[in-house]
This record gives sequence, structure tokens and C-alpha cells, in this order.
Amino acid sequence: MRGIELSKSYVIGDRMMDTELAHRVSAKGILVPEPGDQYGVDNEVKASKEKPDFRANTFSGAADWVVSRIKQKA
Repeated sequence: MRGIELSKSYVIGDRMMDTELAHRVSAKGILVPEPGDQYGVDNEVKASKEKPDFRANTFSGAADWVVSRIKQKA
């Protein structure tokens, strides 16, 4: 059985700590703020040393980005 290849994995989260976790394990971090929480998340992004690999408005938008990246590599 093969293990998970973290460098080929994605983490989708609603806070910068999720993106930071992704980067610590060599995965791509996608930020999808909760509706109405843009201001709080914008402040987290500014304060963080990390930047999301992608920022989406919806989970569906994040999933579409992941699928497009996978297709590009195929």
C-alpha cells in the first residue's frame, strides 16, 4: 500500500492556519473564507508569513482549481 504523497496533496480551509499547516507538510493550501468573515481572514493573510496557493469564494471554486491543476499535470 502506498502512502499519501503530501507534496501532491491539497488542504482546503477557511482560516490561514489551514494554509500554514498545508505548507508545513509540503501540500498546497487553498483558502475559502466563510461568508461574512472576509475582513477577519484578510487580516490573517496580512499578518501571516505564508500566502495561500489559491483563494476561492466557494468550496466548489476551490475544488475546480484543484481539478484544473491535476489536469494540467496529466
